[in-house]
Amino acid sequence: MYTSKQVGRIIIAKKLSLSALFLVATSLFFLGDHLDPGRDRIVTTAISAILLLGLTILIHRSTRFHEYWEVAFAFFCGSFGLFLAWSTPSAPLSNFGGSSDTPQGVAVLKFFELLPVALTIVILTRIVQGSLAPIYVQKGNIKSGIGLGLLLGIIILVIYLAISWSSIDPNKMVSALPWLITFAILNAFFEELLIRGLFLRRYSTLLGRLWAVVLSTLCYGLFFLGVQAAVGPIPFSALVVILPLGLIYAFIMQNSDSIWGSVSLHAAIDLIFLIGVFASV
Repeated sequence: MYTSKQVGRIIIAKKLSLSALFLVATSLFFLGDHLDPGRDRIVTTAISAILLLGLTILIHRSTRFHEYWEVAFAFFCGSFGLFLAWSTPSAPLSNFGGSSDTPQGVAVLKFFELLPVALTIVILTRIVQGSLAPIYVQKGNIKSGIGLGLLLGIIILVIYLAISWSSIDPNKMVSALPWLITFAILNAFFEELLIRGLFLRRYSTLLGRLWAVVLSTLCYGLFFLGVQAAVGPIPFSALVVILPLGLIYAFIMQNSDSIWGSVSLHAAIDLIFLIGVFASV
């Protein structure tokens, strides 16, 4: 028989082991997808999706490891969605009157990246699990979710504008704002669905709520390392706030039982960055 202290140590050891395994899997998932350019990236993601599908089926049929099948399924959904996003040619930006370095262009590009990923995750989750609750794409508690997310987002945005107004061109900001808001919302939903929506509830089931929040935040940091590998260095000042923001996003999503509150706050934070890029003097 184990003593209560020994049982506690076993539980902690199990959580640490699972967390390490999930972090390794996440690093391969995010960093691998971004590090392979062009067609190599498509092939890598296709192979990953096939392997993850097989792993999901094996774990689901296993008596010993059955409780982990939802995590494997989440990785499969994300990998398959990214494969579709990168292998399906999007309409030329010229059809929409934009280029990749304009507010309109980045918004259009983000839409075509989001669409196959979101549809894949939502449709597969609905078919396989019969509900969208596992990925938080539900109404949830609107008051504590969207209310808190919007309130914090508006406060942070107003403070930023007050501090940085001298470096912002009002005409540029007004003309670009509709596209910047569009991109911010699309990108916020993309990242929240791919990072926290897919994994937060699954990690909570296996590790507990608090541990899942911390783990998902570390995974959020890995995601940005992947982005950095793809687009170039991210300013250190931005990296410093990524982990605290990840904790806040996860807290809002978990406590409102919905993705929309964290999307609201995330979009406001993205909008601050976009204004600095496209509306600076």
